[in-house]
Amino acid sequence: MTFSSRFPDATRKEKMLIDEAFPDGDFAGVRSVGSMRDFLISQEIQNLMRIGVDAHILTEKFQGSRVYLLNILRRLAKIDRHNEYVLYSHSPEQTRALFSSVGDRFDHRLLRSHGPVGRLLFEFPRLEKRDKLDLLYNQYISPPFGRCRRAVTIHDILFELLPQFFSPLFVARSRLFIRRSAQRASVVFTDSQFSRQALLERYAIPAEKIHITYCAVDHDLFHPLEPREWPSAAEQFRPYRPFIFFVGRLDPRKNLRLLIEALASRKRRGKLAEKLLITGCKDYRHREVFQAIERHNLENEVVFLGGVDDQLLPLLYNMAEVFVFPSWGEGFGLPVLEAMACGTPVITTDRGSLAEVAGDAAFLVDPSSLDSLEEALDKVLSHPHLRQSLREKGLGQAKKFDWGHSARVFYEALQRLA
Repeated sequence: MTFSSRFPDATRKEKMLIDEAFPDGDFAGVRSVGSMRDFLISQEIQNLMRIGVDAHILTEKFQGSRVYLLNILRRLAKIDRHNEYVLYSHSPEQTRALFSSVGDRFDHRLLRSHGPVGRLLFEFPRLEKRDKLDLLYNQYISPPFGRCRRAVTIHDILFELLPQFFSPLFVARSRLFIRRSAQRASVVFTDSQFSRQALLERYAIPAEKIHITYCAVDHDLFHPLEPREWPSAAEQFRPYRPFIFFVGRLDPRKNLRLLIEALASRKRRGKLAEKLLITGCKDYRHREVFQAIERHNLENEVVFLGGVDDQLLPLLYNMAEVFVFPSWGEGFGLPVLEAMACGTPVITTDRGSLAEVAGDAAFLVDPSSLDSLEEALDKVLSHPHLRQSLREKGLGQAKKFDWGHSARVFYEALQRLA
């Protein structure tokens, strides 16, 4: 007789714990659900939790917050053998498939609300109660009320530091709800020392409540490729070589206009031999990017690829002469690390977390200075030895960041709440 058939009233978590305690199935000494619970208490594992995870982002557009959550959860599946996780998404079948390679042990459930208002104000408070959650995890904004404790990842609060680059409505909403989520949460995760310091200064959160879970890259996916190793998909991009590469949303904070102005200057000086390939989605004030391209007559030099999938992105990094990321500020700056992991020379800025992530492995520029970016492009594109030096340093820098370490920080912080 199996334990489940003998004690149908036991919870899933209790069944899992008993299976781990008695791998040979010899649980004859456990005579009742009550004695089973006494046993679990005696083993000091009575405080293990049932954790709900807002996983709606896993079935939506590719972006940094999706990469973060997917990689943290994949590592948690391996290291946390006790807590029970309930993942709420718009397609449990899709999310289940995302974890099939790591021995999926999550409970996947349907999230019906597609908008944040319905999801945060109504559905999650109901699900917390129905599913008897001990803790609910969200990114950025957690439900303003509910029965259980909160954990939240706030990747950055750039809307506080650089409000001119966001819509007034977004700034007002974020200042209200993200601040409240941070202050109410039992534990807060963030991506960098820069973001942690901003949270401490702006929101007066106790330092011991904030934990840094650095982003990283999947080195099985992002790694150097020799031209002979490029897949057949490379043929569609060969006509654009040599090219400069940019990855990110089309919004003013990413500072694409500065890069376009630098290209225009190179063209006027007769030095522009490269195309600019851009991958990313349109966002706030994206038309300004297209207007700058038209103003400088660069329609033939700039190519928009839209969003690309996980398989094409490493290829594009490898095919690029240089990756340029002239952002005014980031909470982390994952594309910088992805490019480095592929051995691509990187030019980025010294603002926000970017200097923290890049270390001495990138050419750092002032995002307000056209001369600074022009000089960087001239040097990197015309000096093979500099490109090789940046390549070697970048590969080393990318290895300093590890999803496994960040997942361990995540797990240990949650365990302190048990």
